[in-house]
Amino acid sequence: MDLRQITSDLVEDAFGMWRYRWQALAVAWVVALAGWIWVLLLPNQYDATARVYVDTETILKPLLEDLTVNSDTLSDVAIVTEALLSQPQLKAVALETGLEQRATTPEQLERLVTSLKQTISIEKMPKQDIFNISYRDSDPEMARNVVQVLLTSFMENSLSKNRKSSV
Repeated sequence: MDLRQITSDLVEDAFGMWRYRWQALAVAWVVALAGWIWVLLLPNQYDATARVYVDTETILKPLLEDLTVNSDTLSDVAIVTEALLSQPQLKAVALETGLEQRATTPEQLERLVTSLKQTISIEKMPKQDIFNISYRDSDPEMARNVVQVLLTSFMENSLSKNRKSSV
């Protein structure tokens, strides 16, 4: 094919598209309106996040002193996560924040605690002892309260362990 044939084909395609411009515009508007309606029907999601500095050497040392293997950072993260996401701790969080009102039966409460464990995220910043605790909920106050209760209980637990080890 030569250049003249290619430009001729392009011009012919352009005139063909121009002929159906109103149908294309109508389809574009229908697709855009459907997308806007879909976005409006999505439920709101609110994220609450807290950053906390954890001195893993001081807090976790009494817990790990009987172990013969030196703990690494990943095991520190696992221990902190397990402490915050234990079943009794999460039930206490549900009771303190009012999340238990969403459950009417004990089975629903267990499912609520299980989903709470899955939706709470605890991540360690690389090469730092800073942890991010985050939770997502459809209610902004509930999201904030869950993170606040987790943070408060973690600080209280770590302070009481420090006091016990210093006595």
